Amino acid sequence: MGRLLAVAALVSLLAGTGTAAAEVPISAEARSRFAAGVALLDDPDGPRWEEAYRAFKSAYDASPSPKILGNIGLCAMKLERDGEAIEAFRRYLEEVDDIPAREKRQVERDLTTLSTSIVEVNLHLSPGAATVVDERRPVQGPPIVNRYPATTGHLQLGLHPGSHHLTIEAPDHEPETLDLELQAGGRVDRTVALRPISTANTEPADESFPIPLVVAASITGAAGLAALVTGPLALERKSAFEEANDGSDPAAAEAIRATGRRLNVATDVLLGVTVAGAAVTTVLLVLELTGDDPGEADVAVSLGPTSLALSGRF
Repeated sequence: MGRLLAVAALVSLLAGTGTAAAEVPISAEARSRFAAGVALLDDPDGPRWEEAYRAFKSAYDASPSPKILGNIGLCAMKLERDGEAIEAFRRYLEEVDDIPAREKRQVERDLTTLSTSIVEVNLHLSPGAATVVDERRPVQGPPIVNRYPATTGHLQLGLHPGSHHLTIEAPDHEPETLDLELQAGGRVDRTVALRPISTANTEPADESFPIPLVVAASITGAAGLAALVTGPLALERKSAFEEANDGSDPAAAEAIRATGRRLNVATDVLLGVTVAGAAVTTVLLVLELTGDDPGEADVAVSLGPTSLALSGRF
């Protein structure tokens, strides 16, 4: 609670005429963002450290008064952005002359604790423009996640000791991960080269069948179904002819016989087309499955007075 009171007291310091504050004019925008950060720390449900951190950073960007560094350092420490907290606290102590004695002692204690435990992690990244997502997994409680942008190919992080899972991401590249067990006061160097995403893997596969294969399969199916119709009709006409061929009405019997013959011819043609179509369909399907281009094949259908021909060129 004492730290929160000290943070709130900085609102009046920014409005005053202290030595450090006078060096940097404090804009209305910076005051507004700073006040928002203080309100977030004093939230009834508990301090909202990450949002307050962003508010104080935004206030500092608007008016880089060193008095805001104390708040940035406090939030960074709570978020386990230890390297940033150390840098902010050091500059706060060096650049602000009128820090209240109680707050100054607290900042000095925090700075000492952070400095003795921080782990230096140096990442050499390719491509240079990347984002590192750090997830520390404490023994108890939820993971603590921080994001760090990289722009030059080298990123130096000051991390909290413990188990860390790092994810390195960059546009148009496959992400990579690192699992690190960091010991207090240690140093780690890692080189990570992300692999570009293959365009072949990102293009959707064409799952449609080529037109020749579809045509051949359709003709085969249609001819087979038609044969199932004409075949039984031909048999029925044969039975009818045998019954009518008793000499009582030769003309009627001959008409039945002629119809039966036409149905027999049609059935034979359709069965032939079915067999030929099945062969063509099989060849085209094999070409499709083996990776050859069946789209270059030609399938042609020709009709005659008493025949149906299916031809193909591969």
